[in-house]
Amino acid sequence: MAAQEPSPPPSLEEDKHLCNSCQKILRRPLQAQCGHRFCSFCFNKIVSSGPQNCNACIKEDLFEEPASILKQGGAFPDNAARREVEALAAVCPNQGCTWIETIKEFEVNAKAHDEICPKYPMICEGCAKKKIPREKYVDHIKFCSKFKFPCRFHVFGCDLSVEKEKINDHERQCSYEHLNLLEMSYLEGSVNTGAVGGSSAALVQAACAPTMTTSFIPFPTALAAALELQLQSEKTKVVELKVSMFENIVCVLNREMECSCATMEAYNRQHQLDLDKIEILNNKRWAQISTPFTAGWRCPDATTLYQEAARSMSNYSRTHMDISSR
Repeated sequence: MAAQEPSPPPSLEEDKHLCNSCQKILRRPLQAQCGHRFCSFCFNKIVSSGPQNCNACIKEDLFEEPASILKQGGAFPDNAARREVEALAAVCPNQGCTWIETIKEFEVNAKAHDEICPKYPMICEGCAKKKIPREKYVDHIKFCSKFKFPCRFHVFGCDLSVEKEKINDHERQCSYEHLNLLEMSYLEGSVNTGAVGGSSAALVQAACAPTMTTSFIPFPTALAAALELQLQSEKTKVVELKVSMFENIVCVLNREMECSCATMEAYNRQHQLDLDKIEILNNKRWAQISTPFTAGWRCPDATTLYQEAARSMSNYSRTHMDISSR
């Protein structure tokens, strides 16, 4: 946004705030001897190759020499026009943004506004879609299948970022590595909590030592209860950590089981379809055999017997398949 020029306000009724060269808002305005105003950059660009006729004077049919000749040193800073320009209202160039400032404040605060503008156009790093308003960017990446998210096991050491549509494949392919990371994290947590428990026990012993060595007065009940409560709290934290780790392990195993069950069901359905096709083909074959071999000859009894045998074979196969799947 900072690189874009602020547009003139719609209430502008005259062109005195516009550069006679670029036709945009005057920036560091200079006024030539003929009275026309130019941006400092535009004027220096015009006279860089030598004296030039003022196009504005020619257009207005007011050309007079030598006043209408633009040359180096032939213009002076117009501070009055600069103050008027700086007081004009400027709006954010992002469509839909209601931010309005004076041009002077715009030049100072434009970069900061860019960082928070809800209408600022963003580019998705996953699908490369452009001109996504910042306020809608979070919703976009939630549903963008190409946007890369950190693996949910990154807290345990998995450093891969995976596209949303490939997260399930990644977890299935790297389930063994994830389980190893969980195990290592669990072991490290056990060691750390063991060290904490040991230090707590040392603190208890140190607190009890003066009482035990100097007198036979019993250890204060309130202090003992406080230390016991601290130990119980640390044990609770250890248990919660273990539960969290095992929940993650169970979640991974459940995913693997669901995938295996789905695969097995697909195999069973295909097997049943194959058996049905075999039965249909056999029925057609025996129907052909039952046609007359000679005039007046038929074999209906053989056909009936075969169909009953085929049904028995199919029932046996289904029973055997159900037992295997269990």
